[in-house]
Amino acid sequence: MTSIVAAPGGVRVGLTAAMAGSRQLTICVLPKAWRPPAASRLHTSAGSEQAITLYETDRLHISTPPPDLEQILANCLRLSRRASGEAAGWPGALIAPDVAPSDAELGRSRPIVECDGTAVTDLLMLFDRLRLLVPENQELGGSPTHSPLHRPLLCRRFLNEVFALANSARRGYRNVVAEGTSVRGRVQTSSLARYALTGDPRLTFRYDELTESTILLGVITAAVESIADASGLRSPFVGEYSVSALQQDAVRLRRVFTEIESLPPAKAHQVGRRLRLSRIDQPWSAALQMALTLLTMQEYGTRFVETHPADAVELSIPTDKLWERIVTESLRRASFTDVFAQEAQPRHATSDPWLAPGRSRPGTRPDNIGRYRGQLWVVDAKYKTLAPEAAPTRDDQYQMFAYSHLVELDDQAVKRVALVYPGEGEVLRWRRGRTPNEAPVHLLALQIPFPSPAEVRSAGTWHSYLDRAAERLRVQLAA
Repeated sequence: MTSIVAAPGGVRVGLTAAMAGSRQLTICVLPKAWRPPAASRLHTSAGSEQAITLYETDRLHISTPPPDLEQILANCLRLSRRASGEAAGWPGALIAPDVAPSDAELGRSRPIVECDGTAVTDLLMLFDRLRLLVPENQELGGSPTHSPLHRPLLCRRFLNEVFALANSARRGYRNVVAEGTSVRGRVQTSSLARYALTGDPRLTFRYDELTESTILLGVITAAVESIADASGLRSPFVGEYSVSALQQDAVRLRRVFTEIESLPPAKAHQVGRRLRLSRIDQPWSAALQMALTLLTMQEYGTRFVETHPADAVELSIPTDKLWERIVTESLRRASFTDVFAQEAQPRHATSDPWLAPGRSRPGTRPDNIGRYRGQLWVVDAKYKTLAPEAAPTRDDQYQMFAYSHLVELDDQAVKRVALVYPGEGEVLRWRRGRTPNEAPVHLLALQIPFPSPAEVRSAGTWHSYLDRAAERLRVQLAA
């Protein structure tokens, strides 16, 4: 018997996958806000599923796991503990061991339903809408190199980026080396010597040709062709992240660039690394970096997999970080100005008297600092469920009180401190100050809805969600 719990404490979402023998298992942990109202939190299985979807804090009990499935789960658990960064215990892991349920609990459990891939795609789209799938982002667990989870995401992001830039492709100069009797450009000295010795009228010359088939687009199309050929590409996903969908879009994109001469993969990677983009070509910089990554994986992918087999891979993020991104985007839509997320705040915006000047320990800085109608605000995101009419926890209250004293921006003191929770509840208000004569700092607990799966499936529905969340913020602030 094997039992696991998904995201104990409800602090991480994502997916993990591993393979043993001929069996591959993918476990997806979705946000608890997406849980259907009547969904069970305890599921049972015989271990025959290939893809399992759970919600945060769900429990899974496998009554008769095959030996290869036990090995897969052991690999996933080991990686999940390492990816969470927890030195002891499992509080921040994506999946963790669980005690076997009692007979009474098993009687109330429900059979696990194998995932059809839609839920996984919805979670990936949520990550993508919040720009959490960029290669340079360090909040995602796992290694992006040669991963069956990460590479399809990179391919999709690369194709979307090139599709968006396809109409802005411009002509440029490409260095051409040719041989003929009509000289164009600069003649090579060696061909002149050959003519003097043999009388061969053919000369070798070099010139710059104005063409659509530039070196930049030659590198880009080489990466597009590698996706169209599905060279070493594996994907456990369905929908637009599946191998077939990626191949179809790559073929369609290659037809757009019919006039472009692609470079051989090895040469494309070599010249692409040395390519310096002009100011006009700077919008292609992200696509170029992704193309080079894809070309590297194509050139060395097979040899790497043969010599360094991967036991398990994981793509996950703490839910509080995800909620912080959502709140930050909503603030910008709600007419907040000068919004500084935690990683972009000025060094001296938060002054902690217990630390040396200019230093701050993790947790000292708030999630967001911004201005609304000329007043300085501190807005902290809290991924917790706030009961109706219930006040924030004592720790959250003290945190609001501390930020109201410690934060200052451009010699302007904080006038409002707000905590933002996921939900549809009403705004709660307090004031910091004991006498009516003292100018108080207002403390607020706000709630905005968590995005639903349907709201992350397209750019239009995502922007509609952000507009709805921003409007709710404005209404609560005006109440």
